[in-house]
Amino acid sequence: MHFEARHTGPDAQERAQISRVIGVRDNDDLARQVVPASILTNEPLDLPGAVSETEVLQLLGNIAARNTVRRAMIGTGYYGTITPPVVLRNVLE
Repeated sequence: MHFEARHTGPDAQERAQISRVIGVRDNDDLARQVVPASILTNEPLDLPGAVSETEVLQLLGNIAARNTVRRAMIGTGYYGTITPPVVLRNVLE
């Protein structure tokens, strides 16, 4: 089986077979049976339009650029000590 077929989900024939096995007409019928009516809607979602990977990287880069780079304090207060083997065994095993 090709990579694409393994990773794109079931095709129309497989979806029909799954629907028959679980006793529903289609995905909409399944949703009506399992999603509470109080949250089920037929109205389209108000989502922004799709953007390309390049545009997303640019947007995330702009957000990241607002970060303030500070001095790293890693190692402050660190003292090289000997850790007893009994402690190492409990921590690392």
